[in-house]
Amino acid sequence: MIANCGGMHLNWERLSLSGYFEALEAHNDANSGGGQEKGVKDIDRLRRFVDAHRG
Repeated sequence: MIANCGGMHLNWERLSLSGYFEALEAHNDANSGGGQEKGVKDIDRLRRFVDAHRG
């Protein structure tokens, strides 16, 4: 979990388990190799989540 948080630029000390799973799901969806248009939206969504939860 700590290594994944570092890779997603999240502060693992302040992140709840549910927040971690939400960020992980968004990260996996963004990198799943789906359609290009969907990937761009997911990356923006992940970026907003990370910005909101940065410590």
